[in-house]
Formats: sequence, structure tokens, C-alpha cells
Amino acid sequence: MGKVYNNLSIQIENLADSHIQKYEPNTPYSFKEQGHYYLFYVKTGQIQIVSMKNEFLVQKQQLLLVYCADIVHLFVSFSQADVMVFHFGEPSGNLLSIMNQPTDADSTVLSTLASIEYHMNIIQTIKSSKPSILYDKEIGNYFNVTSSILYAAFNSLLLLLIERHFSAALPEDIRFDYLSRARRGITYGTFSSPAAAPAVRTQQKHIYKNQLVNQVIKYMNDNLGASLSIDDIASEFLVGSANLKRIFKKETGQSIIHYFHVLKMEAAQTLIIKNEKSYTEIASLLGFNSVHHFSTAFKKYTGFPPSKFYQITMMK
Repeated sequence: MGKVYNNLSIQIENLADSHIQKYEPNTPYSFKEQGHYYLFYVKTGQIQIVSMKNEFLVQKQQLLLVYCADIVHLFVSFSQADVMVFHFGEPSGNLLSIMNQPTDADSTVLSTLASIEYHMNIIQTIKSSKPSILYDKEIGNYFNVTSSILYAAFNSLLLLLIERHFSAALPEDIRFDYLSRARRGITYGTFSSPAAAPAVRTQQKHIYKNQLVNQVIKYMNDNLGASLSIDDIASEFLVGSANLKRIFKKETGQSIIHYFHVLKMEAAQTLIIKNEKSYTEIASLLGFNSVHHFSTAFKKYTGFPPSKFYQITMMK
């Protein structure tokens, strides 16, 4: 194999502990580590980031990287948001290409985030545990190697985001050719073997299911005004209805119809808070036959009719 001569170097410094935390609506949060980068990952909900006079809407399963020259503000527009916030130094300047761009988290990014959180939890557990004199050296060695893995995983996360940025700039036919050749190399290349093939196929099936579910969710988000059935969605993605129901439930823990309903209700909350449309218009936009039907469904989901929900939200 030929040498790889080009290497994009990222120099992570002072990566702070970070865990999924809940952020409340209508409460401003500020981050003030000047000269540092902040990477936001939204697990659930939706947030708004204000940085250097720029405003960014970051939705569920998205990431955003910003640079803190002065102060960074975080706002939650409605309901709670589960967010992971990383802050760190990086002096090389090689992160400019992925700054200020909300980016969807695919399955590879999500697995890397899970690894980062796992190793951060180990480090936090070691720091908060009572020191053991008998195994001081062993614990120290374990702590050091875990920290190294954490930095490597975070470095990989940033490189994945950079890779996605530059691959998106490639012509679609060239990008498809690169990816298809890479996949063939993994399956049949130097490292594959009859024993390894089932594991490769299992991983490919998992990636396929994850991508299918993400595409279905995006399709539902794009068609909130429609009355979609499972058969409609299955037909759109050329997959059997029963198979789609099973895959979606396994990947999300929810049925497709329930998930679609939740998406509509979350969109309804956003529209009500904006107060730019009447309840009749919102009902029509979200595919309800009447404002009464919409109000009944909204009250069942939130515990309040639309008008009461708006009043309570505005009082917070």
C-alpha cells in the first residue's frame, strides 16, 4: 500500500468534561470561554445559538461549532432540550471549514459521540471516586489511557465533520464512485475473510436501518401537512410495510404513526409560540380536518388547549 502523505492536523487542547444536560425554555444560557471553540450537539429538542451577531437554529440530532470571541448565548424556544456542549482550544485554525454550519449527525457521528460520552463518564467516575493507595499506579495508567482515547475520539469527531463538508463539495457521481469502491474494499479487500463477512454484513444492515429511519423521519418532517399512512411511507421507500414498522420501532422505540404525530405536535408548539398564524391555519398546515380536531389532539399531547399553552409559555 502506498504512503498517505497528506495529513490534516487538529490540535485539541483543554477539552472540558461534557455530558448531556437539560436546558429549559425561555431561559438564556451564556458561555464565556473566550478564545475557545464550542461544539453543541442537540440530542432532543431545538435550540438557538447567538454568536458574534450570528444566529443559528440547531435542531434535534444536529451539531454546531462556533468560536467564542466574546460570549455565546443559547436559547431554547419551546419544551426542554437535551444538549451536549463541548468547549476546547484548537490553535491550528483547521476548523474554519465547519464553523457556523448546523450539521446532521449520521450513524457514524452518533457512535463517535457515544464513545466520547462513555470515556468522559469513566474519567468523571475516576475523578470523583475515593483514591485507592493500593492501586494508585494502575488507576493512574488507566486514567491516562482513557484520556488519550477520549481525545482521539473527539479528534475523530471533528475530522468526520470536516470530511462530510469536503465530500459534499464533490460532484455527486465522483462521490458515489469513491464511496462504492470503498465499500467494496471493506467487504472483499485485504482485511476481509469468510469469518469476518457476517460481522461486516451485520454492520451494513445496521447502517442501512439507521439511514432508512433517518430518511423516513426527514420525509415525515417534510410532509407534516399530509395524512400519511404506513403504506404511503413504505411505498415511498420501496420497502414492505411490516418490515418498515419493525425496523422503525426497533431503532426509535416508537411506532411510525406515533412518531409522526409527535413531530406534528412539536411543530404546532413552535407555530403557536411564534403567534404568526391562527389556530385554524396551524390546523390546516399540519393536516388536521378541523381546528376542533387539532385542539383536541394538542390538548391530549401537552395537557393544555392551544390558547392556554400560549399564555403559559408567554408567562415563563
